[in-house]
Amino acid sequence: MAHLGGAGTVLTANVQGLPNIMCPRARGDGAAKRSYIESSGSGLAVPDDVPQTADSLRALITRVLDDPSFARAAAKVRREMLAMPVPRDIVPTLERLTDEHRSQPHRSES
Repeated sequence: MAHLGGAGTVLTANVQGLPNIMCPRARGDGAAKRSYIESSGSGLAVPDDVPQTADSLRALITRVLDDPSFARAAAKVRREMLAMPVPRDIVPTLERLTDEHRSQPHRSES
């Protein structure tokens, strides 16, 4: 999935097991998303200062489609995401931890 690096688009590609091609605009947490895409091997992320043309984008898409390692890595990211607990499953743990720490005196850092 080729995109500009919005959080919703990155997460949608990830949960669907689709390789990312991130051609970001310089803002927000783009560097973190770019780093994750590259380190997971689930796609390619173009640096903010590299202008894109139709030919350069076509080359990125061709590379991702021709190299099966991107699809394998994207499928792995999908499996990892689906294995994460949903919020309702962690609420009891959060409540327990809140109760435990609420009863402890506040510790100030020096």
